[in-house]
Amino acid sequence: MAYSGLGDEIWNEVEDVLVGNPLGGGEPNSTDQYQSTTELFADDEFFHPLVIHDDEICKWVLHYRISHMNVKLWDLLLFIPSSMFTTFLLLGLQKTLQRLRGMSNSPALSCVYILVALAAGASLARSLLNMLVQVEVPSSTSEKVLWVGLRFVYLAAELGILGISASLDFISKKGLRRVLIASIVVSLCLCGVQLYLELYKPYYGNKVISSGFDLYGHGGPQFWTLLSGLISVLYVGVVCIPFLPVKSSATATRSTLFYVYTGGLLVVHVLTCAGALLISLNRHDGLCVNDAVSYLYYAFLPVFAYVCLVRPSLKFSRPNLLFSYTSQVDENHDDSFLSCSASIQSLSQPSEPSIIKGTTSPRLASTVFSAALQSPDTMDDTHLLIQ
Repeated sequence: MAYSGLGDEIWNEVEDVLVGNPLGGGEPNSTDQYQSTTELFADDEFFHPLVIHDDEICKWVLHYRISHMNVKLWDLLLFIPSSMFTTFLLLGLQKTLQRLRGMSNSPALSCVYILVALAAGASLARSLLNMLVQVEVPSSTSEKVLWVGLRFVYLAAELGILGISASLDFISKKGLRRVLIASIVVSLCLCGVQLYLELYKPYYGNKVISSGFDLYGHGGPQFWTLLSGLISVLYVGVVCIPFLPVKSSATATRSTLFYVYTGGLLVVHVLTCAGALLISLNRHDGLCVNDAVSYLYYAFLPVFAYVCLVRPSLKFSRPNLLFSYTSQVDENHDDSFLSCSASIQSLSQPSEPSIIKGTTSPRLASTVFSAALQSPDTMDDTHLLIQ
């Protein structure tokens, strides 16, 4: 009897560890489960020098959940501008397509427009899906996967827009395919490494101590610093093209707004690199810098690319008209104009009085028409006299 009771007790303990709540009863609560399964000094700087406390404002804004909605404030802040810009693109889609059809560089500009729309739609989808998933089944793994997926779309779109816009005036369809394939392959490799680091080597500072969940950390501060630094070097090379002593028309574009776009993203990636470097040095100020820059990047990159690269071309484009009038000038234009003027002048001058006898002659028509062109005050009766 004693052995049977001991066996039941062991089995209940194993069942609680595998599928049950360690605290017993009901569904497991993330906060209680974390506190019961993790070490006591998880928030202690002595045992964990890389810890970032939950109440620090730059980390708080990333994990705070709105009351009665159970959605993260960070997701809602990103959802609002993404939804507004996506709605704007959908409302003007038909008009934009009509203008793109009548442009000489339509394939390249259409590709840039599609990349902008994909980035805006991906940002909207990530925010919406993450809010729904976190309400139903809170999980840091699903959140990280969604973030890395968005990072893949943004990085591929960013590299594709940069390559196409730099050669917008002369790039061919074959060149478009090469740029897009290269952007997708590079983005896929980098995001694959980032996903591995997020899932298997998470940065301790991104752990929410109160719940035990890991926030999305862009692959850790070291990887984030390296990636942002490489992209910054790429943008520096593009921005410096106008200042090179020898410029080739095949590598330089004449658009001023293109350099405004590349210069703005250069500042974004330089600040991101500096903020990630500060985080890797255990300076929490870098997290505040990266929060602000990340919000601008993920919320307004499609808007910035549209305003600088797509909108100006659509604004000055003219649709093709089927029945458009164009003035053609040839050598006989002046002669025909002078002959027509002379004939009108000859008709308007009064002719000599004449008496039409017998049958009607061509002289009668000339006389009557000439008289009709004169003023009633100066018209003589002899012009209408017929015997």
